[in-house]
Amino acid sequence: MLLAVGFGIWTGLSWGEPTALEGRYAGFGIVVGAELLLAGAGVAVLAFRRQGRWMAWWVAVVVAAHFLSLSWIFGGWILTALGIVQLGGLIRMFGPLRRTEAPTSRVVGPWMGATIFGTALVLGVSALAGLEPVNR
Repeated sequence: MLLAVGFGIWTGLSWGEPTALEGRYAGFGIVVGAELLLAGAGVAVLAFRRQGRWMAWWVAVVVAAHFLSLSWIFGGWILTALGIVQLGGLIRMFGPLRRTEAPTSRVVGPWMGATIFGTALVLGVSALAGLEPVNR
């Protein structure tokens, strides 16, 4: 909670500064739009096939791919690493999830949350240390 408040204040104080999206708005919008269509189409197919328990897993795969596309837009190894780690974990959990009837969100949610939070911590510490974890 303290981290969220601290970085929230820092964001507010830096609000007028340029962002990593400067000059990349169109590309970012196209990528996000395509990812939303892909996630939505996959969820619709799963719903139609009465395989709703896989929706969380599918959306997580699209989110992991999103981080790979962000690394292409922003540059930087950390977003590439995050996407690869997330996809690797999702692929690894696929087999065990097939052998159960439990909702995939039971495993997918903590996995995605932990990897995103860990990456946010690395990025926050890097920013505080004056390092630039992205190339651009």
